[in-house]
Amino acid sequence: MRTYPLRPYLVLVLACLLALLLFLIGIAVPQAHFWGSFLLPVVVVFLWGRRRDIYLVTALSSVLLVASYWTDGTAALGDFVIYHLLPLVVLWGAAWLLAQRQVMQQQFA
Repeated sequence: MRTYPLRPYLVLVLACLLALLLFLIGIAVPQAHFWGSFLLPVVVVFLWGRRRDIYLVTALSSVLLVASYWTDGTAALGDFVIYHLLPLVVLWGAAWLLAQRQVMQQQFA
């Protein structure tokens, strides 16, 4: 069976581009706080990428979430907790759970 070395990198690049696209959509429509969309690139990497790429895409999504907070302009503490701190916790929790699932699947196989 021949493996292609560009395939895992292609998944990582496409997931990063998807995260950037979701960030730009969030800037274009600032009223819609739909942070759950940043889970989509993480799931894409989980399904077709490598385990370490899950953390790379999650880190990029975290940076984009923080950048969206700065571009949003809301300074209230409640908005910060609901729209930015909680999504970061959920994003990293989901990434950790998906990475652990891949480890268990590899051990099971």
